[in-house]
Amino acid sequence: MLPKEHIPVNVSTEKCLSWSPDGELAIAAGEEVYLLLPRHNDREPWTHVRIPANAFTNQEWPWQKQASFKDMAIGEEQAKVTVTAVSWSPSGLAKHRRSVLGVLTSNLLLSLWTSESDPANPESWERVLIVNDALLSRRLGTSQADSRLSLRVRSMAWAPTCEQHTDRETPFSERKWGIFIMAITDDNKGIHFVTILSPVLGSSTFWDAQSFFYKKLPVEEKPVQRPSLLGLAMHEKHFVEGTLFADWTAAGDIPFIYYSHRVQYQELMSLSLGPPLEASLRMIDILKYSSENGFAETSYVKVPVSPFHIVSPFTAQIRKQKENYGIESNQGEHVVVKTWGVAYHKGLKAACITLHPSKLFEHTAPAEDSAIVLFDNGTDIESAEDKFPWQSPPEVDETGAHQRIFDTIFNVPQLRSLALSNLDLKIVYGAMYATMLTTDDQRARRLPAIMEALNLVGLGTGVDFSPEEPTMIGLQVAAPTPEPALAEMVKRMTERRARAILDSDSSDTPLLDSCPICSEIHGPKAIIYFESVAEAYCPQKHPFARCALTFLPILEPGLSKQCADCGREYLNETLHPEIQQESLVPGSTPSLANLLFDKFDTCPYCGGKYCY
Repeated sequence: MLPKEHIPVNVSTEKCLSWSPDGELAIAAGEEVYLLLPRHNDREPWTHVRIPANAFTNQEWPWQKQASFKDMAIGEEQAKVTVTAVSWSPSGLAKHRRSVLGVLTSNLLLSLWTSESDPANPESWERVLIVNDALLSRRLGTSQADSRLSLRVRSMAWAPTCEQHTDRETPFSERKWGIFIMAITDDNKGIHFVTILSPVLGSSTFWDAQSFFYKKLPVEEKPVQRPSLLGLAMHEKHFVEGTLFADWTAAGDIPFIYYSHRVQYQELMSLSLGPPLEASLRMIDILKYSSENGFAETSYVKVPVSPFHIVSPFTAQIRKQKENYGIESNQGEHVVVKTWGVAYHKGLKAACITLHPSKLFEHTAPAEDSAIVLFDNGTDIESAEDKFPWQSPPEVDETGAHQRIFDTIFNVPQLRSLALSNLDLKIVYGAMYATMLTTDDQRARRLPAIMEALNLVGLGTGVDFSPEEPTMIGLQVAAPTPEPALAEMVKRMTERRARAILDSDSSDTPLLDSCPICSEIHGPKAIIYFESVAEAYCPQKHPFARCALTFLPILEPGLSKQCADCGREYLNETLHPEIQQESLVPGSTPSLANLLFDKFDTCPYCGGKYCY
């Protein structure tokens, strides 16, 4: 049984939980979003982060004239901005293949949040987009009242990405991880399909949302039993209460489900990739909910009336928490448990509950806010060894990662199409040594490509690689060389190249870096030899880490990023002065460094995310 987690907040909606594909749990907690972020290979499973979601700028939420009673929305005009729903996008929309968090607030604004550096740092989270402004693009020609109603978001859902829409072979592809689609319902009984564009994928220079489909939904009117003034007013306002997607079918369609007033509507969405992107909907089924079991099951998906009707995995845990609260608060059996929501992630379940006294008034202060998140992994046996999957050491495929990196660097036809720089020359030259110092069973096959790649990148800089050719040719025709002998070869080759650099009067960038600490004393003689793929030392034994992707030494603090899982260090391409980020502008020619950091946007050794 997995350990529970206490969170010092009051949750604010039954749709309070959302689990990202990476295991990040978002909780709607009043005017903020509370995050439980996995701590990889650590004794403690979670890092707690709070994100205030109630502050908007005048550009994000402009001032509006007072609305008429007909199109007034209580949520839009209320003073507090409470989080009413949270939902994570599929992986790949944000930097380093992360997910984007969709946050719907009670002012009926839908915003997208992301952290591009370190999610565990609250200051790294920022609101990158307000989606509401995109909803008018398909509503031209409507009345002012309808336009205002159509700008209010009532519910939202992310569609899973489809394998048929992805393009992972083309470098810098706009659809590297698929097309990211949201379904958004408004106050005007309408549904919008919106595609989210990200500067990370090169589909746009800024975050943007584009509406490509709109339709009025046949929401069934709910009869009014004993009408009041408020009841009659609300009776005229029908909107969709929830939306969700099933999985894509083999035919390239996706079932879309929306529900309102205990009635579920199923439609099938067909997507035309265009350009422009187009969609069509056709009704599949209309099904009323069963009041006996609390949910309706169809051929595609099970849609609960309330997010927390299937509580059997947590029954024992809830009973235990209720008993403990009764003892601690001296309430005995007079305890009420309120269930708020459930979320699922790769066989794990999470549920959020709060505990309250039932025989007296409950007086609380914000400092006393409290909720409990329960977890279930399918085992009923309580054990001290139960851990979340990310608490175990990550699986590392070092040999496979090196093979994939070498195949990318020494891909000669691909190199011919790039704008090669002096930094790319260092990368190719260092990868030559790296393939000699690693377990590379494809070394003999790769040697001709290595020499061809060196000569290709050397054309633009005038560097002669003939001193390295005899050694490389000898490795190609000789029997397999033991690792100590290969290390000795690398040492002799780097010493020979270092002497050539010192004897040369050329102002070109050298192939080997100099120690920044010793250069003030010894000048260019403080050359860092290539002795290991993980570490680098100058003659005075000053230590430097090597980038696990480019094999270049990381000479300055603040220029690196780290894998959150295995801890390997990499150059931070966004801060490195020699990596030209303008090469990523559509229509420009990228460099080898750009290509490497685009292809390996997560750790090639364990698949972890980068943090810096």
